[in-house]
Amino acid sequence: MNCTGRLEHPSGRVYAGEFKTMLHGAGTYTFPNGAKYIGPFNENKYVWSGRLV
Repeated sequence: MNCTGRLEHPSGRVYAGEFKTMLHGAGTYTFPNGAKYIGPFNENKYVWSGRLV
């Protein structure tokens, strides 16, 4: 499945971005405290070339 979308976790975490069966590609991951990671993901993992805001 290659698509873009939004995934909301019961914990309050939200991922919005690209999927390739999993979090993969450009996206934004928002934590319950409001902090955000913006950047690439590779097989459900952060690629730390992104930024944490």
